Amino acid sequence: MNNFKGNDIQGDFWSNQIKTDFKGNDIFEEFGYNNIGFGCSPNTFSGTTTHNNIGDDFSFNTCYGSFSYNTIGTYFNSNEVQDGFGFGGSNAQGNRIGNNFIDNTIGEYFYNNIIPDNFYNNTIGDSFQWNIVNTYVDNIDFTTNYGNISGITYSSTGSTATDSSYGNVGGTTNGIGVNALFQIDVVSGSVINVSVNNSGKLYVIGDTITILGSQIGGTDGVDNVIITVTGVSQTPSVYELYTCNIFKNSGLIDRLSYYDGSDVLTIKNINE
Repeated sequence: MNNFKGNDIQGDFWSNQIKTDFKGNDIFEEFGYNNIGFGCSPNTFSGTTTHNNIGDDFSFNTCYGSFSYNTIGTYFNSNEVQDGFGFGGSNAQGNRIGNNFIDNTIGEYFYNNIIPDNFYNNTIGDSFQWNIVNTYVDNIDFTTNYGNISGITYSSTGSTATDSSYGNVGGTTNGIGVNALFQIDVVSGSVINVSVNNSGKLYVIGDTITILGSQIGGTDGVDNVIITVTGVSQTPSVYELYTCNIFKNSGLIDRLSYYDGSDVLTIKNINE
């Protein structure tokens, strides 16, 4: 093997078949039983990386957790991949991925997917699984309709906020949800109503969102509003356990299809 240099290998490294130009990689956990083509550099492997069959030019990827049991073509480049890529529920559930998988942001537990060539610049949430893709897919946010807030409760015990109606107020969540905005109505120094202006995305039931007292003309820690998520939108089909097919119709519009429990075919947008 030529040009094996500049790698930071901190975990066990064994039984790999690697062609030339494996360099500049940071490897922090087990790395074994991988078959890797030309030009694997520079990547970060933070978790267990085993039993992958990877083509040429695997470059500039950041893999934050387990990355295992995948068959990958050429040009898997510049992707940010969270834990469980090809490995979910303590089982090997590898993906089959074609060429040109580029600039994607991937959540946890991406497994049992069949992806063809030219899948790039997409945003994927957690548990994208059992999908069969039959077309190129690019510039799609698969999280737009994932975890939108549909119900809330709130608590606020302060009485020194400034009377007004405050619109589009954001806060800090204890989860990964983003972009939720609220209207907060204050009368006689106390919060009397909180409603949703923007439902955001990636929230789960039980998440809390903290609005600081200073955001409503009061004092932090005294007039804070604590919002609890009690309802979210239906999970998009690509994250469910049933098989989805992603395709382009004759108008070259991206569509998704699946069969329900009565074998009735449903066709809809790919991120719904």
